[in-house]
Amino acid sequence: MSISTQDHLNSTITLKKFPFDLFYPLRRWVDSIEVTNDKFAHFLCNLIP
Repeated sequence: MSISTQDHLNSTITLKKFPFDLFYPLRRWVDSIEVTNDKFAHFLCNLIP
């Protein structure tokens, strides 16, 4: 079995265990932040593990 097929199977299995993503709203909020300041960008990078 190729690596990409194995990755697809793993993601399918994961989706069946957890049909929803708890962090999706947070991810959308962070993605929508417009960063125009270097210090703010550095703060966000330190905040997100």
